[in-house]
Amino acid sequence: MGQLMRRFPDACLAFIALVYLLFVINVKFGKDRWKDIIAYDGKGYYAYLPALWIYHDLQFNFYPAIEAKYYTAAGYFDYREKVGDVRLNKFSVGTAVMMAPFFLAGDLFAHASGAAIDGWSFPYQAAISIAGIFYALLGLGLLRRIFTLSGVPDLPSGLILLSLAFGTHLFYYALNEPSMSHVYSFAAIAAWIYIGQQYARSPDRSRMFQLAFLLGLLIVIRPVNGMVLFSLLFIADRNGWLNIMSSLKSRPWRFVSFGSIVLGWMLFQVLLNYAQSGSLILYTYGEQRLDLLHPHLFDFLLSYRKGLFIYTPWCLLAVLVSFVLFRDDPWRAISGIGFLVLVIWVLSSWSLWWYGGSFSSRPMVDYLPFFALLLGVAWSALRKNRIVRIGLPAVLFLVVFVNQVQTYQYRYNIIHWDSMDREHYFRVFLRVDQLGQKTNPNADLLENR
Repeated sequence: MGQLMRRFPDACLAFIALVYLLFVINVKFGKDRWKDIIAYDGKGYYAYLPALWIYHDLQFNFYPAIEAKYYTAAGYFDYREKVGDVRLNKFSVGTAVMMAPFFLAGDLFAHASGAAIDGWSFPYQAAISIAGIFYALLGLGLLRRIFTLSGVPDLPSGLILLSLAFGTHLFYYALNEPSMSHVYSFAAIAAWIYIGQQYARSPDRSRMFQLAFLLGLLIVIRPVNGMVLFSLLFIADRNGWLNIMSSLKSRPWRFVSFGSIVLGWMLFQVLLNYAQSGSLILYTYGEQRLDLLHPHLFDFLLSYRKGLFIYTPWCLLAVLVSFVLFRDDPWRAISGIGFLVLVIWVLSSWSLWWYGGSFSSRPMVDYLPFFALLLGVAWSALRKNRIVRIGLPAVLFLVVFVNQVQTYQYRYNIIHWDSMDREHYFRVFLRVDQLGQKTNPNADLLENR
């Protein structure tokens, strides 16, 4: 029995991989549905690859022809921002870096199969879909190792992995919109936590440089990801933090090496900006700004428009369960919940706090590994509680059900991508009887978009 239980998390990962792959083959690869794998903001994150490899054009002059060939008016999105006299890609390059191996595989397949060598034909879009699955599984696999290092038992570990894979908006963004940056940040942040835990136990030079590499990569995926530096207090726990401080005190030169690696990634983005525009420093988000003095905390967490806890209640459950750590592990409780407060504060301070057309609060996909670690450590502390042993898996099952229903509703515009409110939310809340209907109960939102 013990041997079987030790294999339970790995069996869960295998099950997740199978379901994810079957979903993509059946839902995304059929008919012309593959044409929206690279869509909306994802076009911009991805566009660096064909621009450099196929077109040799960082002005993205190929954009109108590609848009006309592959997208309808409903899917129109111009990722280019006019700055001065030039148009340039408004998005950072890090996501494209992580997509690159899959893009090259797609390019090779396109040449071999006779598909259009334009960066957007089926082999390229399918490759990005596989990339989304790969990085979701990489992040989940790293979380499995993180749980082991954190002393989380195998049964909770496997159940958390299953609930994270199917009960959060990771499911939607890994499978339906894999060209967005979120699943790539998710995997890189999971790697950051895993290497951070190892570094806290044995603060050697190699792991420190790996952390620097990951931090730089995270910044060029989404600059706001630089916040993960503050998560080391949580990742390391108290003893690990003391180990890190002792090591750095005796080897202060490592700060310089760490900073140089991070700056190297940032320089890569700066040089790319220069190649596009002739300017080193650019701001490409128009009038959108970060206003840290006026965060939209309630809207971000609890609004019917995009509230994280409304559309991804798994995160609310993780936070509530983690409060037990104030009794059993105050350091982890304060540092972990404190870091999530920082993340939510910063992300809710963006002027476009709902982040456009999206399911739930999409930037929080990136930080799901922190919720998972909090939940795992708290569950471990409560493992002898009979009510928790029975009740928590049941609640996780319910959360997965809610997420799957709402994800389906979002895919078919029953949950509107931008304009939900209380009335329209409860009009369709868990109405599984409506899922097969051809009429949309919230069609009025589509008419008034």
